[in-house]
Order: sequence, then C-alpha cells, then structure tokens
Amino acid sequence: MFFKNKSIFCTICKKQLNHKYKPQKNWNINGYLCNNCYLDELKKQYERNNKKNCYICNKLQNISNMWEPRFEWNITEPICEECFTKKESDFQHKKNFCSICNKKLGFIRYNPKGKWKIDGQLCKLCWVESKSRYD
Repeated sequence: MFFKNKSIFCTICKKQLNHKYKPQKNWNINGYLCNNCYLDELKKQYERNNKKNCYICNKLQNISNMWEPRFEWNITEPICEECFTKKESDFQHKKNFCSICNKKLGFIRYNPKGKWKIDGQLCKLCWVESKSRYD
C-alpha cells in the first residue's frame, strides 16, 4: 500500500508513461513527456538553434546550407549559397580582367596603389596611365 505507483501521463499527448522524460527548463513544459514527444521537442529546439542569418542578404538559413567565404573577401560570418555565387563570380572577374578597360589579364598583373582607390587589378597600359594621372 505504501509504494503503490500512480499512473503518470504525457503532458502533450496524454498517453500513459512506462518511462518518463523530464523536459528541459527552456522548453517551458510542466510535467513529464513520453519518448516520442521528447524527441519531437528535441528536434524543434535543434531546428531553432540551427539557423543563422546570411552576413550579406540577412536571410535566415540553415547552417548546413551556409558557405564559408574566402579570406580575401574580409567576411568573417558564413553566407548563403546565392550570395557566395555572386561574390565568387565578382571576385573571379576582378582577378582576371582589368578594372578600367575590362581587358583579359595575362600572366603579369598590376595592383593599383592604395591612394588610387581602384578596386581590382590592372593591365600594364592602365597602370601606367593611372600612375601618370594620380602621381
């Protein structure tokens, strides 16, 4: 009579429990859960914590769909695939074409001086012209 077990029911689905699971404090659930409800709540919490905003477009994305940017871009946070593709194509264009005349660069490329405020690389003719113009 002293140790008679009371029937305990799941807080969410109201099924009788063979094994009780205590919910985490941040779930705001009072009582115990069954196995299925506990796993469902774990999945919900994981999905909430597994999302992050893209650094460029600020869209909420799953972390597994985010890309790590190149170190040359000076971006520290992960970005979405769409922004990565745009940034990569822009980076390749700046790397392979002259920033002024848009001519395809060969093996020898010229980097503009910082005070010129030109983004990208230059061909020899544009570099000489820019040097005479800015210096």
